[in-house]
Amino acid sequence: MRDFASGDPRLSWQDITGWSEGLDARLGEVRAAQIHAITGAIPLMVLANLLIVAVLMAVVWPHAPAREVLTWGAAMAGGLLLALDAWRRVRGRPAPRRLSARATRRATVHAGALGVLWGLAPLLWFSQIGGLDQALISALVVGLMAAGAFALAAAPTVAIGYVAGLGLGAMLALVTTGEVIGAAAGLLLAVYMAVLIAGVAGAARQFVARFRAEAALAEHGQLIGMLLHDFEDKGADWLWQIDAQGLLSHVSHRMADLLGRVAGDLIGAPLLELFRVEGVRPLSHAMERRQPFRDQLTPVEIAGELRWWSLSASPALDEDGDFIGYRGVGSDVTEQQRAKAQIEQLARFDGLTGLLNRTQFHQEVRRAIGAESLVRPGSAALLCLDLDHFKDVNDTLGHPAGDALLCAVAMRLRAVLRTDDLLARLGGDEFAVLARGEQDFEALGARLIAAISPPYEIDGVEVSVGVSIGVAVVGEDGLDVDHLIRNADLALYRAKEDGKARSRRYNPSMHALAEERRALQTDLRQALEADEFYLAYQPILDAATHQVVAFETLLRWRHPTRGEVSPYKFVPAAEEAGLINMIGEWVLRRACMEAVGWPEHVRVAINVSPAQVMNPNLTGLVLSALATAGLAPDRLELEVTEALFLKETEATQAALHKLRALGVRIALDDFGTGYSSLGYLRTFPFDKIKIDRSFVEGATHRPDCIAIIRAIIALADSLGMVTTAEGVETQAQLDAIQAMGCRQVQGFLLSHPVPLAEATRFALLGVDVAQAA
Repeated sequence: MRDFASGDPRLSWQDITGWSEGLDARLGEVRAAQIHAITGAIPLMVLANLLIVAVLMAVVWPHAPAREVLTWGAAMAGGLLLALDAWRRVRGRPAPRRLSARATRRATVHAGALGVLWGLAPLLWFSQIGGLDQALISALVVGLMAAGAFALAAAPTVAIGYVAGLGLGAMLALVTTGEVIGAAAGLLLAVYMAVLIAGVAGAARQFVARFRAEAALAEHGQLIGMLLHDFEDKGADWLWQIDAQGLLSHVSHRMADLLGRVAGDLIGAPLLELFRVEGVRPLSHAMERRQPFRDQLTPVEIAGELRWWSLSASPALDEDGDFIGYRGVGSDVTEQQRAKAQIEQLARFDGLTGLLNRTQFHQEVRRAIGAESLVRPGSAALLCLDLDHFKDVNDTLGHPAGDALLCAVAMRLRAVLRTDDLLARLGGDEFAVLARGEQDFEALGARLIAAISPPYEIDGVEVSVGVSIGVAVVGEDGLDVDHLIRNADLALYRAKEDGKARSRRYNPSMHALAEERRALQTDLRQALEADEFYLAYQPILDAATHQVVAFETLLRWRHPTRGEVSPYKFVPAAEEAGLINMIGEWVLRRACMEAVGWPEHVRVAINVSPAQVMNPNLTGLVLSALATAGLAPDRLELEVTEALFLKETEATQAALHKLRALGVRIALDDFGTGYSSLGYLRTFPFDKIKIDRSFVEGATHRPDCIAIIRAIIALADSLGMVTTAEGVETQAQLDAIQAMGCRQVQGFLLSHPVPLAEATRFALLGVDVAQAA
């Protein structure tokens, strides 16, 4: 209110007077309010002015010409009656919202004219009357000026016009008396008039500031009302209100619609009775303490469906500060709660199988083994399960089939376990079990393997997977989750090494083996830099002429402290450590460099792993190795195994075709050892098929092996491919292989793997088969 008392200093004179139109749209409303304020006082002002006119005419009548007095009186009466007529015309009509500057100017001219008429009275007659009458006229002038300024202050130009017209006439009358006292009185009147004008300006500023504030407040109220109306009609939230007894006193239509009720029927109903008893306690406590609350989650059952409302409210007080209830807002947050519950579900459970996920499994195991009933050795066991050959299914049939298989596996696992056992999917094809209670955990592992092993039908295709299991017993193999899982993983690794599809119990020696494997991988990383690898070569001979046609490259590792490390030991470790591509590149480059010194008809054969073939840089590496060594592409033979085609992709096929187009020969190694398919013999034209040593061993006495060898040779001949028999170790095997038409042979009978120098001698001079045998 302090700004209203003193007026708003930011308002300009134009804002206050409204004398000209201006650009402010609010000016028209200000002018209408100003004119309306002064119009209401017109009847009283006219009556008072007519009485004063009559008194003044009576005072001057004896001293002034009658015609002059009557003329002045008539003029005054006419002006006052015009004002009264203007008031009569607008009485009973709605006040205009806006007025133009012309209305303000017209009112100012009218008030100024009336003031001039009043000012004529002292100017005409002040000098003609006596001292007592002069005092009366002076008092009337001062009173008229003050009354006019007060009554017309809302419209400053109107008030100033009136006061100025009256005051100037009175001042002239005083000054023209020719007396000093008259001049002094005129000066005092001028000061008085200036004070009145200043007061008018201040009052007008206050009036305009108050009007603008009230108009803005009303506009703001309308906006709030509109927003609240829109909020209740269209918004997701709604408003509610209860009285001091907790009974609904205002219910929005949206709230009623959500409840399936009529808003009027809910008035007077207890708010808390709308909600489920088990979820209303926090809300009830807050209301009992008359405390504000925010986003209070409350369950409500509507038509048999559980929904969730979020309520916020503050206590409502009357003018005396007494509590009269609550006013608040509510919203239906059911979908948000369901989404939150789903997120929590995903955070705790595997989204595919519905089993516990890794994080939740760890938490559950931590709680379970912390219970007194489980700290006894042997009271529980943690089993880590890893599916065998799952990746083959995933790669050949696709990820949707792999997902369906995982769900089927999860169902079979559940069927074997007890109700209080915990089952989780840790990720990929890894599962984990916390088996509780006294039981034979190794027998449980066997039952799980038996349950997983039978074939599955996925999208009309029969697939088979196995499972390897590692077991760590609580209290004996570890007391905390991390140690149990680590030890069960070590046991699982041993199960994989022992041939898969089996269960192994942890023992401390497994930890030592794991440390040994880690140390071996560390040494492998240093072996290349330390030049600890070297190559050996086993000759491949023409079966008919016994001429050396190629050498198979074999990697050897001579460690400074371990000595000669078996490839069967370090190659799997290199694959597990992700070093196989790096080592394979070294083998490729070194073998090409060393083969340059052999006769041009002698090829060098190099085994490449599936990981190397799937390396997108393989073609570039082969070209670089050949170019650096100066070796012709047709002297390089790359041997791939059938396992590659379980991971076959278009990129793999394209890489092999590109290499063969360059002249590099491609051989299929270990043919017939488990994944054989005539399909990939049709889609990729190999240059050579190598018959696995397991068939060659039975070439002299096992009919099945003999039949398989003959079938492979016939198939290769029909497809224009060369056949090589691996693992020829006896003369009888050599004779049998030759008799069946195999075109190339390789094995210890002919030569063990030899160093480069001896391989070069064999390439130049040949191998004495008779002496070797």
